[in-house]
Amino acid sequence: MATSIAEYNVFVSPHQSAFQVVFDVRTAGFHPDVGLASVVFILAVCAVIVRYGDRFRRLVASLGAIFLAASTASFVRDQHKDYVRLRDALNAGRYQVVEGTIEDFVAGRRDGHGRERFRVGSHQYAYSNSEVTPGYRRIEPEGGSIRLGMRVRIYDVGGAIAHLEVQRVETSRPAT
Repeated sequence: MATSIAEYNVFVSPHQSAFQVVFDVRTAGFHPDVGLASVVFILAVCAVIVRYGDRFRRLVASLGAIFLAASTASFVRDQHKDYVRLRDALNAGRYQVVEGTIEDFVAGRRDGHGRERFRVGSHQYAYSNSEVTPGYRRIEPEGGSIRLGMRVRIYDVGGAIAHLEVQRVETSRPAT
């Protein structure tokens, strides 16, 4: 008999309990922090130029602020669309379940240069902690859950990891 887990909107049967959820885009939510921080920084720099610059610099700073704010707003809007696409696909059941063992694992680098990569069967995944994406992107050196040889279940939406489950590691107790 299957039981519903409301917060994930999926059904889990008793044989699936060997996995634990480590990422779900619906519970991770949308975080426009990078875009909003950029807008604040840009506007602060432009405000200083407008306050202390000559007429030409004030004009350039004002136009630059408008352009950069609009570009950043567009970036945040696009990121929100990606989040909604992944969230809605999971809610509607429009995903491919990829289950198997992690192979060809290459850990990501903390500096953001170089992507973490792995394969499960014929499906290949790559991501970086420096990418701004709503899908799973936590690299192994920063506490990511992916390890070589680990069994996983991925809910794949167009190549993005929208939901990730990893096999529970059972710890054996010493005999008493």
